[in-house]
Amino acid sequence: MEKIKKFFKYLNDNPRMKALFKLGIWVLFFAIVFVVVSILGALMPKNNNKSNTKIDCVKKLIELKECNYEYEYTITKPDSKIIYKGSNYQGIEQGYKETDKIIKYQVEDNMSYQIIGDYFEPIESIYDDVDVSLISLSSIAELIKAYNATIVDNSCVYNFLDKAITITINKDSAIININMEQDKYLLNYTNINHTNEIKRITSE
Repeated sequence: MEKIKKFFKYLNDNPRMKALFKLGIWVLFFAIVFVVVSILGALMPKNNNKSNTKIDCVKKLIELKECNYEYEYTITKPDSKIIYKGSNYQGIEQGYKETDKIIKYQVEDNMSYQIIGDYFEPIESIYDDVDVSLISLSSIAELIKAYNATIVDNSCVYNFLDKAITITINKDSAIININMEQDKYLLNYTNINHTNEIKRITSE
């Protein structure tokens, strides 16, 4: 105890040594903090979401493509809005296209039909006003498969030069939001694997 008192008295009598002692205390303090932070960082589990999400999103899109579901596609352009609302059952689509008028349609075997009462009139394409690659699940999966996603609120976000794509897929629903400079595509999928049967127009 006496030696400690003499040491501090020596420091008080020697300002230079006192300053060096304080500096040494601070260096020791920061060294301890650095070691503690390094240990905690090593012990914390690594977050591998970014590396795994690219594979998961592509896989989930392909799985969704094979499901039955109800859908609503809202395509917003600078001078117009187009809404497709319908169901997909085993690759057959039936629904309504809304622009300045409403058309009931069915799509099967890559053929489009306008439904007028009980009559199915062949038409060129029900999707002639939109970029089909941006409402095709397989095309979207192909587009994103070579890129890593950023995870935001359990959604996969892909930023391209001309568009941003946000994908959220849950057990019974999915949302794909595609934003471009002018056009916006909002694709909503609901009641996955819980849709009613759609009768075929053509025979097997």
